[in-house]
Amino acid sequence: MKPSSHVPSGRPRLGSLVHDKRSGRDGKLMYIGDDEDPSTGRKKHNVAFLRPEQGGVEWTTAVDNVEPISGKGRSR
Repeated sequence: MKPSSHVPSGRPRLGSLVHDKRSGRDGKLMYIGDDEDPSTGRKKHNVAFLRPEQGGVEWTTAVDNVEPISGKGRSR
């Protein structure tokens, strides 16, 4: 997997807390780039890899589903 060379402006930084609009979950942004399904070989572009803030199993979502969590109150 190769990191995306273009991250649109306004996107959260790697390591920041974000909200996944698709799943409704909050997590830490670990990586943005391409992903390949090992069983089908199908490639997805601009995938965000997220991990729960306290650690745990990483999940993926389209980068457009990711929005920053601002401030200590976690208001979006």
